[in-house]
Amino acid sequence: MKRRREKMGDGQILTIKDCMVRHNKSYDTIAALFKRKGSPAFRVGREWQVDVIKWDAYLLKLAEEAKG
Repeated sequence: MKRRREKMGDGQILTIKDCMVRHNKSYDTIAALFKRKGSPAFRVGREWQVDVIKWDAYLLKLAEEAKG
């Protein structure tokens, strides 16, 4: 069953390319974050996707861990 990509609302789904634009980072940087253990990202076919709310929470968690 394929997941439908939603454009607006709380259930917005981001792809690697969406995150590249959103965070102004390279494909390799975002792809590495998507593929890390514990990442909320998931694959749909050949495309990686992530829920925007879970992604933001994950990035905050990584920042807190890096801060010490």
